[in-house]
Amino acid sequence: MNDPAAARPLSDSASAEPDRRGYAVALGLLALGGLVLLLAHGRTWASVAVGGSGLPTVQASFSGSDLNPAGTAVAVLALAGVAGLLATRRVGRLLIGLILVLAGGVSAVTAAQFGIGRTTTLAAGDSLTGIVADRVGVDAVGGSVTVTLWWLVALSGAVLIVTAGLLAVWRSGTWPQLGRRYERAGAGATAARAPRTERQESAWDQLDRGVDPTVGSGSGPSDTMTTSPVEEDPR
Repeated sequence: MNDPAAARPLSDSASAEPDRRGYAVALGLLALGGLVLLLAHGRTWASVAVGGSGLPTVQASFSGSDLNPAGTAVAVLALAGVAGLLATRRVGRLLIGLILVLAGGVSAVTAAQFGIGRTTTLAAGDSLTGIVADRVGVDAVGGSVTVTLWWLVALSGAVLIVTAGLLAVWRSGTWPQLGRRYERAGAGATAARAPRTERQESAWDQLDRGVDPTVGSGSGPSDTMTTSPVEEDPR
């Protein structure tokens, strides 16, 4: 008689296997993107030199957090999303993926706008004008600006976060689930702890029944059977 389990196509069993590799890739991209974004926003994005007209030159440096405070929050959100993807299942991972795509996209657009729209001289309508005026206490119009490439690093981190979020939206249904793994492990442990109804009788068990295990060690009919089931003691 044919075994139905053996006759099952290999493709069906392969398709039922969770996508552990894609899951690990998404978690790695998300963690890396959050760390890169956090690092980039802690570095100097722009330095401004303000002075002239008989006044001394004043230098002011601005980090990514000064220019885009939401960028640090997105980085922390991405790192928290790693724990969220580990702890949740399909619906929760889908929601987390959508949030990551939205937050990472906003951070990427902000970093790109800063890098593409940078200028070497502050104009009256520049976003740095008010920040510089508050920092140095003088009119910043006409000050020279030096921009670093940390905005590009922040853009890269935001793209990694968006990619991880898209993977969560698209493939989270095929990822392994933490709860099911523990359920399988618990079922295996329960089966391993199942009591045995029969076991080999030892010399101590024979002594408890009043039988001398050293008697009848030959091959005669008086030999004591040492593999008989053990009766449970009612005590």
